Amino acid sequence: SSRVLWTLAVTQLTQFEMFRSLIRPSRLLFASKRTFVTEAQFPLFDRLKKLSDECNVTAAVTLLSEMRAQKVSVDLASYHDVLAACQSKGSVKEAMQVFKQLTDARVEPTKETWSLLMGTFGAAGDVKGASDLLAAYVANPPKF
Repeated sequence: SSRVLWTLAVTQLTQFEMFRSLIRPSRLLFASKRTFVTEAQFPLFDRLKKLSDECNVTAAVTLLSEMRAQKVSVDLASYHDVLAACQSKGSVKEAMQVFKQLTDARVEPTKETWSLLMGTFGAAGDVKGASDLLAAYVANPPKF
């Protein structure tokens, strides 16, 4: 029945997402918004993840900009990696730059995106910025 097929599809998607979170090479197949990533682009995503994990915010933001200039389809997980690095350093300016790139690329921000941004403002001690961000979130919450 269609209910069984739906359950199987959801289970497979969940298993894929769990696998993806454990092993980054799954990007060879599909990135998080189901964007195809070529084998030639894989080193860029790997480097971006490494820079983000090392909290090298400036280099990660620069690489993200270069990737977009090269017309590489950057997935939501990559934006989140860079935003997490911004959060750990309290780099508000860079986080807002990444958020602008994300929205310019027509990637829909999720609750996690907004949470990472809020955490960045919190790490920087910017209460006014956090308040303004919260107002923007309330005015336009994620659709899912």
